Amino acid sequence: MIRLLWLIPIIAVYITVAWFLKLYIKDKDKRKLLFSFVFVVASIDYLVEFLDIPFHSNVIISNIYFVASIPLQIMILVAVIETIRNIEDFDRMFLFLVALFISFLIVSFLPISMKGVLLPLRVALAVETICISFYSFLRKRDKDALLFGFSLVSFTMASVGMARNIPELSIFSFTIAYVFLALIFMGATEEEGISSYFALKRRLEETEKKLRLS
Repeated sequence: MIRLLWLIPIIAVYITVAWFLKLYIKDKDKRKLLFSFVFVVASIDYLVEFLDIPFHSNVIISNIYFVASIPLQIMILVAVIETIRNIEDFDRMFLFLVALFISFLIVSFLPISMKGVLLPLRVALAVETICISFYSFLRKRDKDALLFGFSLVSFTMASVGMARNIPELSIFSFTIAYVFLALIFMGATEEEGISSYFALKRRLEETEKKLRLS
C-alpha cells in the first residue's frame, strides 16, 4: 500500500514537468527547460521507492539515488537568487548548469560510495536556499521566494524521511512540496509564466535587446 502512495509525487512531478515544458515552448525561456530536466532527474528517487529497488546494496544505484535531487536543489537556489539579483547572461549560466548537472550524473557512476559527500552537500544547499528565500521575502516581500523556500523545506523533510526509512513522512512532504510549487503556478497567469519574476526577466531581456538593436 505504501509503495502505491509513491504514485502521488510521481504523478505530481510529471504534471509539473509538462507545465514547465508548455511554458518553455511558449517563451523559450531556458530556465523552464532546466526546471523540466531537474524535475525528471529528481523523479528517480520516487521511482526507486515505488519499484522497491534495494539501492543500498549497489554503490552506483545508491550514488544516483543521492545525486538525483541535487540538480533540483541547485535550480531552486538559482531561482531564489534571481528574486534578489537578476542573472544578466542566462545563456552562459544555462551552459554552466547543464555541464554541472552532467558532471554530477557522471560522478554517480563511480564505483565508490559518494554518500558521505552528497548528503552534506544536499543539506548545505537546502540551508542556503532557505536562508536566501526568507531574506528575499523580508527584503522585497517576494511571495514566490517564500513559496520556493517552503517547498525546499518540504523536500528536505522528505529526504530526512527517506534517510530514516519513514516513507509516510517522505510521501507527505513531497506532496506538500508540490502543493507549494502549484501555488506559484496558480499565482501566475498563462502569459506571465511560472512566476512573476521569470516573466519580468524575460520581458526585460527582450526590451534590452530591442534597445540595443535600435
